[in-house]
Amino acid sequence: MHNRLFAALLVLVSLAGGATLAVRPAAADGFMHQASFSGDCRPQPGGTACLVYADGYVWPVRDTITGWGRNHGDVQIAYGVHAAYAHVLGTDLVWVLAN
Repeated sequence: MHNRLFAALLVLVSLAGGATLAVRPAAADGFMHQASFSGDCRPQPGGTACLVYADGYVWPVRDTITGWGRNHGDVQIAYGVHAAYAHVLGTDLVWVLAN
């Protein structure tokens, strides 16, 4: 069931020139490495959420978060209006799952 959800957009953080969000296609074959965001999450532009996972990993995304969950042990997921944002705790691995 989850295989159908993996065709989505991967939101990457571009640190060049500040905390600029860039939207790119997600890889259909699994998680991708992405460094935790190290900028200031407090001044969020409209429609942007700063996800903070249980291990301290930070991921700004363009979405409104409606809930959180855990799946498959070490995977924590933030559920947004447009997608779900998965992170493998203790790593820099992330994945966007289309809603």
